[in-house]
Amino acid sequence: MPKVSKQVGEYMCTNCQVLERVVLPEGCNQVGNRAFWRCEKLTDIVNTEKIDSIGAGAFYYTQIDAQFAPLKYIGKEYYGAFDNNTRLKAISFADGIPFIPKRAFADCYSLEELAIPGSVESIGESAFEGCSGLKKVSIGEGTKTLEAYAFKNCSQASDFTMPSTIVAIGQKAFDNVPFPFEVEDGVSYIRNIAYSVSKETTNIVIREGTTIIVDYFRNERGISSVTSVSLPSTLKGIGSYAFTSARSLSSITLPEGLEYIGEHAFDGAKLSSITIPSTVTSIGEGAFSCENMVRVNWNAVDAIAKGPFSSSIEKITFGEGVKRVPDELMSNCSGLVRAIFSSTIEEIGAGAFSGCESLKRIDWAENSNLKIIDNYAFGQCKSLNEFILPKEVEIIDTLAFCKCDALERVILSEGSQLREIGQSCFADLNLLTSINLEASSAPYMIIGEEAFRNSSLTSISLPNVRIIHDNAFRACKKLEVVNIPINSPLEEMGDYAFYYCPSLSSFTFPDGIKKIGKCVLYDTSVSTIVLPESLEFVGESLAPNDIVKDVYVLFRNPEIAPNGVVHWSSHNMKTLHVPYGTKDAFWSMRVYSSNFNDCVEFGAPSYTETVDETSNINLSSLANVKDLSSAVVDGVYYAMDSQKGDGYDKAENCLVLNSTMNEAQMDEIQTANGNDISIVTHYNGIIMQLATGNRTLVLEGQTIGANKLMVKFGNEKAIEIDLPTRGTMAIPYQADEDTRVYIYAATAKTAESRTGYRTSAAANTVKLYDIKIKTDESDGINILTVSKDSGFIYNLQGQRMTETKKGFNIINSKKVLVR
Repeated sequence: MPKVSKQVGEYMCTNCQVLERVVLPEGCNQVGNRAFWRCEKLTDIVNTEKIDSIGAGAFYYTQIDAQFAPLKYIGKEYYGAFDNNTRLKAISFADGIPFIPKRAFADCYSLEELAIPGSVESIGESAFEGCSGLKKVSIGEGTKTLEAYAFKNCSQASDFTMPSTIVAIGQKAFDNVPFPFEVEDGVSYIRNIAYSVSKETTNIVIREGTTIIVDYFRNERGISSVTSVSLPSTLKGIGSYAFTSARSLSSITLPEGLEYIGEHAFDGAKLSSITIPSTVTSIGEGAFSCENMVRVNWNAVDAIAKGPFSSSIEKITFGEGVKRVPDELMSNCSGLVRAIFSSTIEEIGAGAFSGCESLKRIDWAENSNLKIIDNYAFGQCKSLNEFILPKEVEIIDTLAFCKCDALERVILSEGSQLREIGQSCFADLNLLTSINLEASSAPYMIIGEEAFRNSSLTSISLPNVRIIHDNAFRACKKLEVVNIPINSPLEEMGDYAFYYCPSLSSFTFPDGIKKIGKCVLYDTSVSTIVLPESLEFVGESLAPNDIVKDVYVLFRNPEIAPNGVVHWSSHNMKTLHVPYGTKDAFWSMRVYSSNFNDCVEFGAPSYTETVDETSNINLSSLANVKDLSSAVVDGVYYAMDSQKGDGYDKAENCLVLNSTMNEAQMDEIQTANGNDISIVTHYNGIIMQLATGNRTLVLEGQTIGANKLMVKFGNEKAIEIDLPTRGTMAIPYQADEDTRVYIYAATAKTAESRTGYRTSAAANTVKLYDIKIKTDESDGINILTVSKDSGFIYNLQGQRMTETKKGFNIINSKKVLVR
């Protein structure tokens, strides 16, 4: 090799089957990975005295006997550095070398002595396995771990010095080694580690002071007869397969202080119950795969434990202090019927109860602090028909209830803090009919992709939802009602959100929404769509079907969204309704004119004019108005439902109100501060803007059947008026600022009543013949025409009296002060 070289590169002479001798340059200190790998005839190598770094597999299957400097590094990426080197007689390690890797010196059976410094924290698996000539081994203080088979088949190594720092010894690390074990009551120890049971016995007593029971501790021939195991208070760990097949062991007490239990540690034991101490942080798979086990008491505060139990478990109880249910803890425990949770649990891990097909009963602590249900936590719990969500739960993660085929109801506790429902959380649950999301008091909620796809929900309330992701309610074929308040914080609705919900006949986008994805209402029964002023984007094919007839656009500028706002793929939509004065701007853009048959302008409450002096509202002017569904005529706003017969009756010269409003609808409009979208989508009736001052509203009309005339001034309680025969009712009011007045019909008596004559009626309707606004006379006494008859006494609430009372009375149609 070149004299200037200080290192032998990786793969330099890999698999050189004829190579017998190598002369390295003086001063060479490094041999790279697999440099002489499988050079099986290589027996002589010169100038190795300064080499202190040897790569993985560097001398694998060579036959060299060389002097190396104390090694500072041995590579571990591939094969053992000297694996199967049968002529190597001595090796030394520099103080500071951190580890000896897997099979580094395996089958080097000419090695006779080892001195391993305490800087080596870990001696790897099979590191010296098969070193049958090894007689003396000294391991310095500081080494912590001997991995499996580390000294297996070192059949002459009878002189061992072991450090007190050893905390773990892998399975069969000293198999077929004449190690000088300490033996007590049939148990072999290496310092404070229980290594094996050296004889057949029915009782195993692990001495006090022992910290570890190693992997494969058991005596395979005698473990089946063991009936009792006593564990010390000092124990920290039980190794994998330590007591596997202890078929006669029916009980065991695990001490507080225990930290880990290896996989299959008690697999096959006769245990019927187990209590897990609070100090346990790790339990291996199948650790308690005991076919007789039916009860688990779990006290581990925060542990990792994937599938440690058998399918026979029927009940698990979580103790106070437990913070998290580990991922896959009870996975596929098909016999589990009941789970009892403590108040301290904050999280249920991923797949914690997945596949628990018999789980029917879940008991929450009254003051449960549960916040997170992780993904697939209750997946395939096929017997669970109701789930009560504790109040503090904030997140239900992806697929949390996937394939819970019997689930019918999800019940949120009042004041719930739920703010996120993950992807496909309740998807394809054909029996799920209800979830009361309106119980959530969280400031916002996010509904993930396909969260309720193909469920059997019939109605859903979304009061505080901020984002509805793609396909969230897709194919909910029984969904009839979606309640999203006008003032909802909803900002974004993803693609196909309500795609193929054929039972859905009405839908309201809230004021403030910014983005509506494509095909959101595709294949629904929604016939009228209102797009709020706040929108910045609407995806293509929003609702391309023959049912949609009217689309209302509430924003006035068609350029408000740079990419266009509506991209319809259907030509079946008939009418585009745009704000008053914007028809030309909208209709000049192809994105609108090419997708609608007609474009008409509509009014809105915000366009009404203030009545500031004595006025008569000319209802006869409505005779020539084509569309009163949302129109401003002479400064007054009209919202008439023509399908219910609302509109102007030319024969009687009156306005007919058949449609009614209820208290809840009016409350929602009030909550939204009476904005345009709340009115356009929810209101039927008349709206006027009245000026400040003392005035009187005079209505001439008739109420027939159950319907009554309602008048509501601003935020005040609505006044109910009953006029069984045609007559007038005058209502004085005083306003300190311009006030909106609502005039509408209602069936239920939800307001203060004013009753006139009563007669029977064949229909339920309200007719309005005249509306007047009168300014008070200078003496402050209002002129109120109560009825076409005279000689009657009324109070200011319009109630008829038999005699006058102190204060203001209405006598013979005049306001009179009685002292």
